[in-house]
Amino acid sequence: MLPLARSLSDAGHEVAFCAPVRFGSVVEGAGFEHIAVGADYLQSDAAAPTDNAEAISELEVKMFVESPPTVASDLVRLFEDRRPDAMIVDVIEFGAMAACEAAQVPWAALITGSRSFRSPGMLPFNPEERDRFLEQMIEAPKRTRRQAVGLSDDGLDPNERPYDRTMALLMAPPSFEVAPTPMLGHTGFRLRPEVHVSDAPPIPASIGRERPVVAISFGTLFGTVALYEAAISASLELDVDVLAATGFELGIEHERLTVVPWVSMDALMAVTDVFVHHGGWGSTANGLITGTPSVAIPLGAEQPENAFRLNSVGAGIMLERGDIPAELPGAITQILENPVYRLNAERFAREIEAMPSASEVVPLLERLVSEGPPILNR
Repeated sequence: MLPLARSLSDAGHEVAFCAPVRFGSVVEGAGFEHIAVGADYLQSDAAAPTDNAEAISELEVKMFVESPPTVASDLVRLFEDRRPDAMIVDVIEFGAMAACEAAQVPWAALITGSRSFRSPGMLPFNPEERDRFLEQMIEAPKRTRRQAVGLSDDGLDPNERPYDRTMALLMAPPSFEVAPTPMLGHTGFRLRPEVHVSDAPPIPASIGRERPVVAISFGTLFGTVALYEAAISASLELDVDVLAATGFELGIEHERLTVVPWVSMDALMAVTDVFVHHGGWGSTANGLITGTPSVAIPLGAEQPENAFRLNSVGAGIMLERGDIPAELPGAITQILENPVYRLNAERFAREIEAMPSASEVVPLLERLVSEGPPILNR
């Protein structure tokens, strides 16, 4: 969201981020006001210490079932004293959507990745299990968060999402989408994703001088020591330089391994031949923006769908976590030896470059304030 926030600020608008307490330093470090909203937790509270899939599932319940009603209630109280002219909401921040509807605050959704919701392929195949999942994870939580701010049923079509009636900013390049999104056809607008740039220390100049570079990053939230060590060990079976971005203390040392606790993504992508990551949207987008092919190893949330798309469009290879020791070396070799993977990734880089920039989207958000939703793209 930072490029959009900066463009709004440059256009003379006041911008603040609503997020849990522990994100305050991150927001303020980027130069914006932080407003504490929602339960104070990080995904890494549950995910970092363990490789246990059950812990990831518990985390998703906390993120998508338990937290949104708290966010909704906090925002409604905030709006009583400080009502914004508009709000930009993450695609899965359902509590904020309910709060905006209750307070009649115009809002737009920022849609990362190739989905507007879990794709059918991620739902249980058995009809009874699927209905039970949808009720437990979708319908019941939706009723709870809406009731928390005094709202009744939303009256949406089963295939419709709340932002279909307001405005949606689509960050995936068009040909990366899983399928046409007809419900977004009238209110969807493209927004070019950008590589995140930070003031992290520079990457050692010796990296990549003699060998291809395999960069490994499982993000700041889902990675574990065991996962990094497995991916590093498998990569080092090849004649490559390995650059791992993680704050974990790893039990591996090797002359071809460099471990950095933090890295600016633009610098990382500039030296990377194959990017091994978890399929989160930030990592996926950074690879596509820079034309860098990936090996995606999804761990949770929307990552399986992003990883599947990278595999489907030929810009990367998808592996399961348990396949790392046996299959990661072969996947890296395949990408290094077959130029089609980089050519496909570069095709997406050109497609992304043609998408509207954050500054070009600002007038649309100004229309959202002046005209009110829905903002139609025709």
